[in-house]
Amino acid sequence: MNNIGDVLKELCEPAARYLEKNLDPHTEIRITADKIELLSTEHGIPLKEVSYSPVIKIKVDGSEVASAIEKAEHLRNVMEEASLLADELASKTIRLEVNI
Repeated sequence: MNNIGDVLKELCEPAARYLEKNLDPHTEIRITADKIELLSTEHGIPLKEVSYSPVIKIKVDGSEVASAIEKAEHLRNVMEEASLLADELASKTIRLEVNI
């Protein structure tokens, strides 16, 4: 079975090549569970740093695609580790003693 990075690369590289050949650098493809959107930004200023976005964004520059794939793989690994820790904690009894 392919890992998530291989799957994303296989699915997204053709779209990234299409963007690079046919559209401007301000255009991106947004893929969610219920739709695919082609978006173009005229101007944008971030108001705060966002640490997590559930949307996969593919931009024209291939290095940004590679970076997004690496971040997706890292996020998947972190989520798997968190799930394992949660299962481990759920199986243990915690005893807290407080002396006053």
